[in-house]
Amino acid sequence: MTQHTIPRSSQSSLTFEGEQIAAQKSPAHRRAEKKATCTWFECEVFRTKGGKFVVHVGYRWQGKLTREINSDHARVFDELIEAMEYLDDFDPLECITGFPSGERYEKQQQELESDVSTDWNLLVDMVENEIAEKSKPEVVE
Repeated sequence: MTQHTIPRSSQSSLTFEGEQIAAQKSPAHRRAEKKATCTWFECEVFRTKGGKFVVHVGYRWQGKLTREINSDHARVFDELIEAMEYLDDFDPLECITGFPSGERYEKQQQELESDVSTDWNLLVDMVENEIAEKSKPEVVE
């Protein structure tokens, strides 16, 4: 078992011993209006030494020059089904800052929210598929 330390925004980091059972990243998007801006999600699921499950969700935003914004969330669950429900219910729009309010940026904000939601749903599907694939029993012939 490996020791993991997961950062959490506005909370202390979460440290535990366990194994990673899924790790995926959503496609990175470069915004047309700011070609130097790139955003993506990361998601990891772990099984702890004690049999619990940890979900880590990270949102990454890289702007012009070296400016970065990271938003990290991590939670512990007793059962894998609870961890998967958390991912299904997680609102990825809470992670983004978005555009200034007002009519001028309304279209860009809608496109951003659509991209983020689509990417999130794809990411959750990839994580669920990875876990399902690793959970299949080996077939011995």
